[in-house]
Amino acid sequence: MRTAQKGREVRIRGVNKQSHPQTDPALRRLPNPAEAPTLTVDQAAKILHVSRASAYKAVHSGEIPSIRVGHRVLVPTALLLAMLGLDGGRCPLPEDGANQGATS
Repeated sequence: MRTAQKGREVRIRGVNKQSHPQTDPALRRLPNPAEAPTLTVDQAAKILHVSRASAYKAVHSGEIPSIRVGHRVLVPTALLLAMLGLDGGRCPLPEDGANQGATS
């Protein structure tokens, strides 16, 4: 599955359009935004199957949506699922420029 944000294309391994949360083990572990509204960057990296360093670079560049709370950088679960196209279209992605990266 590919998802585009800010004119870039991000390839997500292990997730495809035919995946279903009840049958695909990779999707069974996805958090419910109502129960876990935010994730750490490390948790998002594991979901995306990328390294911790790659996830922080993606947060800094704005490819992964993020918020900063004090010194912590958090990834909104609903926006991450929307980025992956796994939210059923319920959560719109922020417009270009709305997320400038939280690690500035």
